[in-house]
Amino acid sequence: MPFLYEQLHVGAGKFTKSGVNNVNVIPFSVTYAKGNLHWYYEADLFSSAGGYSQSGILNIGQHNFGSRSGGRFSPTCPKGARAR
Repeated sequence: MPFLYEQLHVGAGKFTKSGVNNVNVIPFSVTYAKGNLHWYYEADLFSSAGGYSQSGILNIGQHNFGSRSGGRFSPTCPKGARAR
């Protein structure tokens, strides 16, 4: 659980805020590894942070819901091989 503490010093004073930040949930993930080939793909969901105040000087996290997908492909050198 991402817990965040922020402190802001400005001319109007010192402001602090703490609370739960955006939570990342990964409901789908696929990973493959065989020999020199490695890859993965995942889908993420992001929740909004709590405690948002439009008139507040200091707020925590992003205040929206989001999703994304991403992957990575990674071929590697065989064992004992040298990079040139």
